Amino acid sequence: MTHCDPTKLDLQPDVTSAHGSRRRVAGAGTIGLIGHDLMTSSFAGAIVRGAQDAAGARGAVLLIMATSRSSADEARELETLLHEQVDGILCGSADHAEITVPSAVRAHPVVLVNATSTDRTFSSVTPDELACGWDGTDVLLRAGHRRIALVADAAGGLDSTGREQGFRSRSAAAGLTSAELTVVTASPDAAGGFEAASRLLTGADRPTGILCVNDRIAIGVYRAAAALDLTVPTDVSVVGIGDADDTAQALQPQLTKVLLPHHEMGRWAADHLLERVATGRSQPQAVRIRGHVVERDSVARPAPATPLQHPAAGGPAER
Repeated sequence: MTHCDPTKLDLQPDVTSAHGSRRRVAGAGTIGLIGHDLMTSSFAGAIVRGAQDAAGARGAVLLIMATSRSSADEARELETLLHEQVDGILCGSADHAEITVPSAVRAHPVVLVNATSTDRTFSSVTPDELACGWDGTDVLLRAGHRRIALVADAAGGLDSTGREQGFRSRSAAAGLTSAELTVVTASPDAAGGFEAASRLLTGADRPTGILCVNDRIAIGVYRAAAALDLTVPTDVSVVGIGDADDTAQALQPQLTKVLLPHHEMGRWAADHLLERVATGRSQPQAVRIRGHVVERDSVARPAPATPLQHPAAGGPAER
């Protein structure tokens, strides 16, 4: 990541005086952060805080605008934001996704955060999803698990797809056979996790370790284990991936997880945008930031499996 000396920046946004004229304010700058569901999602709060930290460190101001999914409403909201004479725009997404940058902001410097675009002229910063899956799988393997499973998002998506690739790559590197490796799909919530784990944990060859592509699924896995009189981590170890760390700490035992680098992403995006505003350089960069493992109490060495007879209605699709 490139950092510049904030004392050398000449960020001077327009500010309206009491007489309606425009003046420049020395040592300040103004950037906007826009995105669908970004400000209402508990998972994206760290992105906002990271961007605020970077802006504050440079004496700049961050304006936040939650945009509507209606194109007409979005146009009005963006017009309001642009009326504030912002120097640049952060376009964000609550979930890692490929987005279309609104045409209204394309005349401004733009950086994408937790998002990519088919238009490669925009810089972007996203989690390294493959590394998230790799690192979560590595936690289970280092604890001695050989019969492991992944609960992935049935809808796919850039995040779940990348994490599954990491799961498969790390498992292959460890020499796991197809009989030792299971991937199931479910809805990306606690109900989906419960359904998937109920199916996984009732077989004769049930996994001793489960990686969940998000923390909501992990909640469901905990509930399914309890319903089957299984104990985490004595009978099954569980690893999550996500940014909602309060959820991980609220579970008992507390959830071991790969923490998404949302704060670092928000900070990088705002820092990069403000440097572009200051220098005029526009060479696009596509940056992926690796999360880090937070080890708590949900992983232990595997115990011998005891077959359970508790068939679940339906069940997740197995791949």
